[in-house]
Amino acid sequence: MINKNLMVKKIYNSPEVYYRKGAVSVLKHIEYTKFLILISNTIKNSEYYEKIKTYFSEKSIDEEIIQAPNQKTILNLKKRYSTNKPEVIVAIGGGKVIDSAKVLKVLLDNPNLTFLDLENQQFCEYNAIKLVAIPTTPGTGSEATAIAVLNNNEGKKLPFINKGFLPDLAILDHTFLETIEIKDLFIFGADIFSHASEGQVSMASSPLIKAISRSCLELLKLGFSKIKENLDDTNGLSEIMYAGYLGGVVQGNAYVGAVHALAHALEQQFKTSHSSSILTVLKPTLQWLKNMRNQVVYDEFLELYEDIGFDKFRNTDVLKDINPEQWADIALIDPSIKTSPVRMKRENLIDLINWILEQKSGHVLKSNIDEFFANEQFTMNQKTKHKLLLPLIAERIREHIEFSPILREFYLSIGRNPDYYFSLSQIPPIPVSMFKKFDLKTCPDEEIFRILKSSATTTGIPSKIYINKETSFRQSKALISTLKNYLGGKRRPLLVIDTENINIPNMDTLSARGAAVRGISNFAKGIVYVMDEENGELVLNFDRLNEFCEKYAGHDILVSGFTYIIWTRFVDQVLKFDIKLNFPNMKLIHSGGWKKLTAQSVDKKIFSQTLAEIFGTVPENVIDFYGMVEQLGVVFLDCEQGYKHVPDFADVIIRDFYTMKENPIGKPGLIEILSLIPSSYPGLAIITEDIGELCGIDDCACGRKGKYFKFRSRVEKTETRGCGDTFAELGGGN
Repeated sequence: MINKNLMVKKIYNSPEVYYRKGAVSVLKHIEYTKFLILISNTIKNSEYYEKIKTYFSEKSIDEEIIQAPNQKTILNLKKRYSTNKPEVIVAIGGGKVIDSAKVLKVLLDNPNLTFLDLENQQFCEYNAIKLVAIPTTPGTGSEATAIAVLNNNEGKKLPFINKGFLPDLAILDHTFLETIEIKDLFIFGADIFSHASEGQVSMASSPLIKAISRSCLELLKLGFSKIKENLDDTNGLSEIMYAGYLGGVVQGNAYVGAVHALAHALEQQFKTSHSSSILTVLKPTLQWLKNMRNQVVYDEFLELYEDIGFDKFRNTDVLKDINPEQWADIALIDPSIKTSPVRMKRENLIDLINWILEQKSGHVLKSNIDEFFANEQFTMNQKTKHKLLLPLIAERIREHIEFSPILREFYLSIGRNPDYYFSLSQIPPIPVSMFKKFDLKTCPDEEIFRILKSSATTTGIPSKIYINKETSFRQSKALISTLKNYLGGKRRPLLVIDTENINIPNMDTLSARGAAVRGISNFAKGIVYVMDEENGELVLNFDRLNEFCEKYAGHDILVSGFTYIIWTRFVDQVLKFDIKLNFPNMKLIHSGGWKKLTAQSVDKKIFSQTLAEIFGTVPENVIDFYGMVEQLGVVFLDCEQGYKHVPDFADVIIRDFYTMKENPIGKPGLIEILSLIPSSYPGLAIITEDIGELCGIDDCACGRKGKYFKFRSRVEKTETRGCGDTFAELGGGN
């Protein structure tokens, strides 16, 4: 009703909006007979458009495919329909199609207007033709604005603002989004995010616009959280579509800022898509504005950006050869720069561009796997760890899919494309039993130099783990960096409560017991095996034990062995002869066979107290660890509080017994172990047959960061046995 600019805040948006799945059906209720449909070529050839056309069965329609939306295209359409004007223009497509329809409508209604007139005035005299905007992508928000962006005949983008551009009717039907690739959905989502965030802090913003912006971002977060959980979640698609509309309202009334100015300049120079250009510059620009403005809202924007996961699809290749000064000169004359919250002059725009170029090399995929094993463990908080591990593991799984038909079938039949892993819990874990049934390798046979074997009591078939030199090197480095956190870097005499037959040099195959000794031997300056094998039984060699005790009495020593063997073959004998040792500063590292000991009413407290009394130390120096041959190099040791901690190069997920969903803290389930170590076999994510419980994240009183958990038991009603239990079943031996 008011066709002039006033010094009063206003909001332009479409007067009527219909929204839901299938909302395009309202077209059949429009009481006009003469329609012009502007449509993209992609939608024109879609099955859904065939259904849409049935809504015009009793109408007169013309169709025009919009391929190159520029001033020349619009003028040709104006000429074609100036004597046969439609009553309604229906735009079905992305922002380019809808913007073309807006300008064509105004020019048909006002034939004396030129593009120069549109640059200089925001109102038109006549507004007879009705405009229906049906977005098929969620990014531009054009269906909600009085703005149209067109290329001039030289390819330069020009924005026009005119009240006549406002659609009379907008239809938000998220059916169109169901055929969009997930990657593209996130790229479009970044455009929505930029409309809401830039509009919220724009020089032209207002309390009402800020409220709409916050609602937009909340919908965007909710929609993408659903999509990440379930790629086919149509509720998530609807929320993203509605967020796009609200983002358009924000953009159309508060405008945007430096992100759009820089993106427009990229598009002009390199012919990149609008949304991908937005994503390229969005995060570093927000970071730069945060540094300049020091406002909490930028922290909120960046946290939400990370939470949604836009960085996964950000491409910085276009920035490799860019000229910063030329980029700044083009962006500086873009109208979007005028409403930036920081007054942009050439010098600070160049400063921003240099910041963007500095940040482009910091993408998470550049992380070096081997750095994880070289660094001190348990220093990384869970959020940072997850962000670093996820793309690295996803990339390795892509390699496994290419290498192995079996793994390809496994990963793709029960999971999703690795490009769309948004959480470590979405990676399908391989059941540990598969290593008994298949020869699972992810490297050529000629690279294999050792095979690790687990127990084979149940089926007679052991797990076979194929090791190449890279995996062996990483196993060693990972184990050393983990144990160093508990044992320190000092080498000490090592007493092994087992037979030396488990660790014969140059063995092609190696048991878990032998592998454990080899791991801890990195902290030893000498090794003494205190058990002998006689007629298939392990017996304590008292002479060797006495010799060790006399030589190292009172010294710092290490003791290693399997839990069941220590209790049944060592403790029984030393208690029988009332042997007391004097090693107050010793560390005893043990694992395996708890199932059998529990059946004998021996729990961890009794075990630790008894061994502490034998060695003359405190129970805290008796350290239980959890590990498995299928994930050699990954060990979880008890801390001073009695919890097992996850090193920085690995993760643990506790999964529900029935749904396999990730369990929250405090709910027992199956233990899944993830690790960066293996390159020769698919051990990146393995689901065990063990029960555990996540106890906390980043807040253990011992000071170690990351997850911490407790091992509860083996799964009931299963024949799964560990290496220590295997010994018990066989009555000894190795």
